[in-house]
Amino acid sequence: MKFPIDVLVPMLSLGQLSQTFMIIISPLNQYWDLKIFPYAVTVTSQRKLSNDNVFICLFRFTRIHFLPNPDLVNYGFSEFKFGRGDNPADLARNNFEELQFTRSSKPKCLVPLEKEVARKNTLSKIVGRAEQNPHTDGAHLSNPPLYLLLWSMESNDIHAKTNVWKANLSELEKHFLNEFRNSIWCVRTRADRFHYRRCLGRDGSIRWDSGCFIHCMTGPLNSEEVDQQLSGLSKFEITWEPGKAVLIDNRMALHGRGDSTSAKDDNRRIYRVYFYGL
Repeated sequence: MKFPIDVLVPMLSLGQLSQTFMIIISPLNQYWDLKIFPYAVTVTSQRKLSNDNVFICLFRFTRIHFLPNPDLVNYGFSEFKFGRGDNPADLARNNFEELQFTRSSKPKCLVPLEKEVARKNTLSKIVGRAEQNPHTDGAHLSNPPLYLLLWSMESNDIHAKTNVWKANLSELEKHFLNEFRNSIWCVRTRADRFHYRRCLGRDGSIRWDSGCFIHCMTGPLNSEEVDQQLSGLSKFEITWEPGKAVLIDNRMALHGRGDSTSAKDDNRRIYRVYFYGL
């Protein structure tokens, strides 16, 4: 595959140009597994047709190269500090070139929840405040977030840690890896809706969440076995302190909250923002 790519798009109204860019880019990303690579899109030519509002346009997609953060590449996460009055999401976008062409979610405060009060189809509903298994946030979605940013305003080292597992697939047992790579899973996206997903991408990315990947359609694998195998990957424990933020690569690493059943975790507060591809 060569870049740049010329694409001929007929029957385009000027008011739809920005929307059309998204329509064109999204299928390319899904097909080529290039979700983390940003592109600059320019109109190289346009020709008006008989209808005054309709043009034939030639688009050029130019791949923009950026220098990856070495911690994200080597460990699957990167830590940084922020000060009083700083917006951690803005700091992350300014400091990590990977986030240049992403859109972010609104911040959400994460608190440990008992099973009885947790929402349906969430990890908290399954494990409560116990330690979470390695998982991908939004694993059930067609396009999960590329990155998630976690930060602490008040939580410190007495509170539950956050675990990160770098998806170094060479650490997995060869027999399991072959089955896992070729497996297709029935994935619960809602209480009454299911889709079929693969766990490993052609670019080395991984998606997994035993809370929604409920049944392997192609072999004898089960979610308990996958959790056990993935828990054996190299694990990094993140200890919290006020003013600390962590950016996690949601496609190349798995994560999970540590055990938070202690009473001291009643006031554990970690904030989260997602970064999605455009």
